Amino acid sequence: MLPGEVLQFLSERSPRDALFTVDGGLSALHAQTNLSLHPQRRLLTTIRWITPGYALPAAIGAAMAGPDRSILCLTSGRSLLMNAQELAVCALRQLPIVLFVAGHPEDRSRPDFPRLAEAYGLQGASCSNLEELNVAWGQAEAARTTFLIECKAGWGAQS
Repeated sequence: MLPGEVLQFLSERSPRDALFTVDGGLSALHAQTNLSLHPQRRLLTTIRWITPGYALPAAIGAAMAGPDRSILCLTSGRSLLMNAQELAVCALRQLPIVLFVAGHPEDRSRPDFPRLAEAYGLQGASCSNLEELNVAWGQAEAARTTFLIECKAGWGAQS
């Protein structure tokens, strides 16, 4: 999967008033280029070009401020590792965040992110194509708390 495919999927399936959070760098560039934003849909990103680790804390704040809004957090594996302990806040507060972790499938130095979510009492799934993403999306919509979807697509890839 390419980042553009994942973001097109999210543009089509997420509510029109969804709030997206995204780290800086290529994640933000892909989101700004490929997400379909409506007047009610928001994208929270940083002013700085490179701000790894921003998306998850921003999603937590957005979920606490607007618990009835759909919050979708777009991050990379490397950024999530900067503050993975915040998954405990998501679990304790039962925050309804769909967390998309994208990274490079060939990067063997990172953990199994769905299992990391499970270690915090959350649910997670991994997908490497759009069919699997569709199944994981259905599971995330049914969850009552943060659901982590690991997308085997690198934000560094071309859209």
